[in-house]
Amino acid sequence: MPTPVILPRVDMDMETGRIARWLIESGASVRQGDALFEIETDKATMEIEAPASGIVHIFTPASGTDIKVASIVAEIRAPGETPTDAPVPQRVPELHAGIAAGHAAPLAEIEASAPPPMPSFAPPVKLLRATPLARRQAAIRGLDLTAITGSGPRGRVTSRDVETVTLAEPPAALPRPARIEVRETIVYLHGFASNSTAWDPLSAQLDADLPRIAIDLPGHGDAATLAQPTLAAMAAHVVAAVREQTSGPVHLVGHSLGGAIAARVALSNLLDVRSLLLIAPVGLGPVIDHDFIIGLLRARAEASVLPWLHRLVADPARISRGMVRAVLALMADPARAAFLAALAANAFPDGTQSADWMIDVTPLLMPVRIVFGREDRIIPFHPAARIGGSVAVNLLPNIGHMPQIEAPALLARILAEVIRSASIVNVQANASSGAPS
Repeated sequence: MPTPVILPRVDMDMETGRIARWLIESGASVRQGDALFEIETDKATMEIEAPASGIVHIFTPASGTDIKVASIVAEIRAPGETPTDAPVPQRVPELHAGIAAGHAAPLAEIEASAPPPMPSFAPPVKLLRATPLARRQAAIRGLDLTAITGSGPRGRVTSRDVETVTLAEPPAALPRPARIEVRETIVYLHGFASNSTAWDPLSAQLDADLPRIAIDLPGHGDAATLAQPTLAAMAAHVVAAVREQTSGPVHLVGHSLGGAIAARVALSNLLDVRSLLLIAPVGLGPVIDHDFIIGLLRARAEASVLPWLHRLVADPARISRGMVRAVLALMADPARAAFLAALAANAFPDGTQSADWMIDVTPLLMPVRIVFGREDRIIPFHPAARIGGSVAVNLLPNIGHMPQIEAPALLARILAEVIRSASIVNVQANASSGAPS
């Protein structure tokens, strides 16, 4: 029997939703867990996965029409399986629609018998459609969403629309951004060809009751590209992004390429950095797996990208289908793919970590911790042994290049220790200066 695909309830108060777009075509073969379509509600847009494996037959195309929760929008059939009758989706009735069968009347007759309309005392309110991320970015930057032309479904404003407006305006013309005054904030910086969601496993394991900011580096995730793919420009972007969201002290956590950027930010003294955790960071030595970089930049299909992503981890099962889709989506964007290629040429010319990206964290006075997996095939851990004694180094057995997804609980414990160390150092510094802690 075919497996129905329904429009699910993704919010407690959700009654209807809209199919923003189908991610596959009718007649395509899928496996259980593959992304089928994007559902759009008043609060968010998210992917809905296949409940079974088989051949998808779509009943309801993507459109701006509201559909009731639990409506069957497609079904998944096994090869040769007899189809069911295509159901009629339960669409939300509009004006003069939804009249019961057998009781329909001519539209002119209905309008003639209707009471006169009440006088209007206020102009109609324009419905504002914007993604949650776009709303947050606009609030931070002090932008009027109603003045932004949306490029999403039915004119919905996306984060990229907000970024375009922001980049088009000179900084001096922007209103002073709203700041969240906090005691301390954890700031995550991801690696090459990744995005901010890579930190979700670690953040979920962390017990520290601190606000967290996961930043998309330029050209990654939802962030725009830069004119110059340099360490200085990337670090300046991070400083500006952090300042937009907090004016308090921060704990920087950087992975791989993000590690070199985090170290540069800490050394710049442009932020009040209380601690620094570097995970398999770029910048300690010249060696890097150049084949991995080139292979990732060339990959345009799952079959070609998967072997390179497997090199990131000791256990290939750690690579999720979501990670594969994210990398392929990044490489499918010509502007971002070109930026990543330029960034790789700048940071890793001829398969070597550039001297411009080298870092020396020994002058830093805050707690600094470096973490490597012993099975890292992208960046070897040996250069970390040459770091001065003021910097602690953890080498994790049976772990590859991505401890944040291979050993999130252990890494969360290490991060908590670093944050506690920073608190002790801060108390001691305040005591010696006579300032209140």
